[in-house]
Amino acid sequence: MGTLVNLLENLFDISISILFLSTIVYLLQLKKAKRARKLSSMEHFMYIVIRLAYFTAASSYVLLLLDKHY
Repeated sequence: MGTLVNLLENLFDISISILFLSTIVYLLQLKKAKRARKLSSMEHFMYIVIRLAYFTAASSYVLLLLDKHY
């Protein structure tokens, strides 16, 4: 039972890593498109959402690290 939980936790960590890397690639693609032309409304919305998600993830990670040290 313990190995199944470990396997599922590892799969979850891998999936989060893949999602993180794919959003980095998409953000870079949007930045490149932004330089070449004006972004569509959907592209602009995704650009803002991705940047907001990075900020939220980084902030929550720092707060969790600070909480563990106290």
